[in-house]
Amino acid sequence: MVCNDLVVAEPVEVKQDIDGKEHTFIIYNVKDAQGKDLGAAVQSVTMGFGGDLKVLVGFDTEGNILGYTLLEHAETPGLGAKADQWFQKGQKGDIIGKSPAEALTVSKDGGQVDAITASTITSRAFLKAVNNAYNAYKVTPTDGETGATKQE
Repeated sequence: MVCNDLVVAEPVEVKQDIDGKEHTFIIYNVKDAQGKDLGAAVQSVTMGFGGDLKVLVGFDTEGNILGYTLLEHAETPGLGAKADQWFQKGQKGDIIGKSPAEALTVSKDGGQVDAITASTITSRAFLKAVNNAYNAYKVTPTDGETGATKQE
């Protein structure tokens, strides 16, 4: 798919075992019009306070976070639901530009990210989804031409 001079490869579905449970990640590799790799957007789901918390995280080729979109959640309105803005650029929990190469964690757990006030469980779940998305992106070998998973 071509969008604003970007080429988004067909999504690659990746399954990984995390904490004894199978998780599915959907990875969209992105290139510019000349075919240069720009990174990927990765869809990840974890269990939040109120249910599934689904996020789409954009990474550059170095694994730094370019941005995110909260796709689905069942978090408490006015509390955990703030995750859609809390971790954005310039906000209290800003993760944009950070690399989850070393897992992002909330400051309450000794980490570097401010949790949503009164919503530590949601904050932990959100960061887990981001960390898992990063790990899926970094360990998934893809074909430079199509974005498809390489055959062994």
